[in-house]
Amino acid sequence: MNTNLKDNKNYIENLNIFIEKLSNEIEAKITNSLTNSDIDNYIYEINTFYYKSFHEEFFPFYKKQIEKDISTLYGISRQEDMIKKDIMANIKRYAKLYNQLKSITSVLSESYESVNSHLLKIIREQDKRTYELLYALKKVEDSLIELDNLIKLVNEFHKDKDLINILNKYPGHVSAVKLFNIIDMSDSKQAETINKLLINLQYNIKLLVKIQVLNDNFIDNASLIISELKENTLNLLKEKTPANLQIFYEHHLKNQFLMYLELLTMYIKVKDKDKVIKISQEFEDWLVSFVKLIEKTVVYETNEKKFLLDNISQVIQLDFAMISKLQSKNTKTSDKIKNIINDLSDSSEPDLDFFTKHTIDELSDVTEFFNMISNNPVLKSFGIISSATIKVNMELSLLETKLNLLKEKVNHSTNVTNQFLNIINILNVYLNTLSNIRGDLERLLAPRNINRTWKDINIRVERIQIEKDKEFPSDYLYLLDKARIETKISPNVKPNTVLHEEGDIFIITVDENIEEEVPYIVVSA
Repeated sequence: MNTNLKDNKNYIENLNIFIEKLSNEIEAKITNSLTNSDIDNYIYEINTFYYKSFHEEFFPFYKKQIEKDISTLYGISRQEDMIKKDIMANIKRYAKLYNQLKSITSVLSESYESVNSHLLKIIREQDKRTYELLYALKKVEDSLIELDNLIKLVNEFHKDKDLINILNKYPGHVSAVKLFNIIDMSDSKQAETINKLLINLQYNIKLLVKIQVLNDNFIDNASLIISELKENTLNLLKEKTPANLQIFYEHHLKNQFLMYLELLTMYIKVKDKDKVIKISQEFEDWLVSFVKLIEKTVVYETNEKKFLLDNISQVIQLDFAMISKLQSKNTKTSDKIKNIINDLSDSSEPDLDFFTKHTIDELSDVTEFFNMISNNPVLKSFGIISSATIKVNMELSLLETKLNLLKEKVNHSTNVTNQFLNIINILNVYLNTLSNIRGDLERLLAPRNINRTWKDINIRVERIQIEKDKEFPSDYLYLLDKARIETKISPNVKPNTVLHEEGDIFIITVDENIEEEVPYIVVSA
């Protein structure tokens, strides 16, 4: 390192002045001595002069000058040591500050990731709520479709005028239909028995028609036909038949047949031809309607309308104007639900808040209607449609509750999302600021910039990057003995793996002085 002394020219200049002064004095002495003394005296005097000049004048002056310069140099040396120490201390402070910034940045980055993770979770929850709304709407749609199918079947049944007229004319046939409904037409034996029954009934109808067209010997011929009818009645199911068919025959057919036959027998005894013809006509009409009823019932037994037979008395009493109104409302509601489902399904990023409010607005009058009609006493008497209507009403009520709940959840998640976004923006500002400061410190600690600032001092800063979950640099394992580095037994981790770090290691060289700035580090053993 160069000093602020005047360098060697100062000493040469002083020496030249002294020599010139000495030369002048010698010349003066030579002139005086050669006149009166011999040469020995001259030499003695010259030597004495040299001794006195150097000992008494030159050397004390020169010694004083050297001591002064040495003192100056010693002071400068001490200042240089202080400067080196200050440089070392400042660089270590910068290194500590760099590590603090790295630790703070790591903490903020973890916070950023945590907040961002929570934000993504909220977004996923919003997607999940979209599906919750979608499937709630589909459940309502399914219940509406189920109700619509039932109404269509009831309407088709109601359009069967022959069947409705028969049931209106002979209300007793309703119980016959219910009894007949216990018969299993998929059972070949039961189906065959029913076919035989229909054949016998058709034959009985033919016998009744014969009574009505008799002319000669009316009473005797009519008596014969009535006797045959009685025999047929008793033998309608003479073969061994399943118990359910026997119940049907005993409770409905047999009693009705015997009633008409007793009337015919009574009027035959009193020879009242007109009454016999009238009763035979009534009996024929009853049998014809009964045969038609069985034939239609057989059809209903073999398709999805079978449930109508179980509820036939309620079907007849239904207010079909109300059913028509229910169907109209059901169809319109189903169309609304379907449109909302399609719009929700087609939207890549649906606005749940919009769809929630839109659904509430669209169904505002629907819930009230189904709530009212599901409590209608006439409709309640028809169990299956009543149940389907109540189901629709319940699904709509559940949907309404879910919509209100979803609305609250959407508002809450929106507020939380905005708060998280604000936190993320703040963290971004902090992280950018810290990144800029860290960049400034990296430039400040860069070897080129340090050497440019301190040209006459050998300064070198080596940064050893330490990263969590990575192996500690093998070239610097000797640093593991430093107090700030701890080892921890971790069976499932490779030895010398960094488990925790609070910065990088800095090796700082200032001339002959070398120091390390080691942050707190935990390494696996």
